[in-house]
Amino acid sequence: MFANGSWRSFSDSALVELIGEEFRRYFGLGIPVGPDLPRLLAEADIARAPGLPGTGIGVGYDCRLPNGPWEITLPPDRMQETLHVLRQVWAILFWRCHYRVPWWAQWRAFVGADDPALLAHYFAYAVLLPPDVLRAKALQRGFNVWQLANDFLVTPGACLYALRRQVRYPFPCFMARLQFSVALDQQQLFFEAGSVRAKVWARFLMRAQPGPDALADDTLEALLDFPSRDSVLEVGGWMLGALKSRLPVLETTDRLFDQRLPAPICLIARPNNNGTQLLLQAVPRACQAFLIDDSLRAARAPLVRAA
Repeated sequence: MFANGSWRSFSDSALVELIGEEFRRYFGLGIPVGPDLPRLLAEADIARAPGLPGTGIGVGYDCRLPNGPWEITLPPDRMQETLHVLRQVWAILFWRCHYRVPWWAQWRAFVGADDPALLAHYFAYAVLLPPDVLRAKALQRGFNVWQLANDFLVTPGACLYALRRQVRYPFPCFMARLQFSVALDQQQLFFEAGSVRAKVWARFLMRAQPGPDALADDTLEALLDFPSRDSVLEVGGWMLGALKSRLPVLETTDRLFDQRLPAPICLIARPNNNGTQLLLQAVPRACQAFLIDDSLRAARAPLVRAA
């Protein structure tokens, strides 16, 4: 496929993601990939061994016999099982390419791809959350990572990471994931307190993809000053209302916590099912429709507010 030297035009992530697309097509993997894993490992002649119970130790791969199948060992983490499997499958493919593909070493040297673990990361996400499919699903689901996690049978964190890395839209979008298990005693006061503490797990701003349809709106640029990862925030008001009700709340506002914005934006607070996490998403006011998803349509009386 790349024997004519066309590999020179690819970065490490671009080429590995393309290999991931070809890999998924070759093995006929569906979306989600999880149900196809047993067949994939059987067809690729890869055996599976259990990890060490309760330790998370034992991730790796090996060849059991000189002429036997490769064997992968995984930790007992069901929520991230598919990602673990695909990373180890890549490790085997990586060394097969190293010894069997003449241009492989040249390509690695050319782009400086000296970290097999990083390449495994690119490969796993390309197979599990292909950008084109993820983009279409994200628009359908209103960027709701809780629903996307069910669609792809992966963790919400994996969906959030893939959205950040792989998907671009003609409008800017801000996302922040807050975790509420900060202190052991705060849940006892949850329904009485006017606010609860949350830790920032992730936050990022996706800028508009350049193009004729791109929305020229830099209002969200101010959110680059949003508290960084591991910062602790006091969450109250309508956001706390979303957490208590387990319903998404949509608001048009020019303020996010203590930060004043130059113009009103559309902001939605999406709680997870057990009320331990909150996903905040913001888009320019004109793009409110992109945040409407099944959770808002299905709720009998979603809390919709306007400043």
